[in-house]
Amino acid sequence: MKVSELMTSKVVTISPNETSGKAQLMMRERKIHHLIVVEDEKVVGVLSSNDFRLIINPLANAGELKKDLNEIKIHNIYHVRDLMTAHPVAVTPEEDLSAVAQKMLTGKFHSVPVTQGDQLLGIITQTDILKAVAQGRLQ
Repeated sequence: MKVSELMTSKVVTISPNETSGKAQLMMRERKIHHLIVVEDEKVVGVLSSNDFRLIINPLANAGELKKDLNEIKIHNIYHVRDLMTAHPVAVTPEEDLSAVAQKMLTGKFHSVPVTQGDQLLGIITQTDILKAVAQGRLQ
């Protein structure tokens, strides 16, 4: 199966200059875990919900973590560029899904942008791949 058959083409993007609080809100409202970071129409990074650990862990260790991340005002002093994974591995729509899954396992990341040249076409996540397996679409 090719990436193009499974990728999500409606990608939610964010600027590296946005606050981490805005990014978290976008993820929560859309019920997603990854944002593609775009600057000047080029993919410059990926922000994952796991990236917020950089903010949470120091606060938790200091005993300042509150029940809900919304209550942590520090989210507005960090920017997406501070937390994102820069220069992410990207794949093309023609790539074989098993090769992409191997890249994700090896690189220990949960999503990859799908690009053709500099153009962002979509995103593929581990969840997309697992759903396809569960539905019997992959062998």
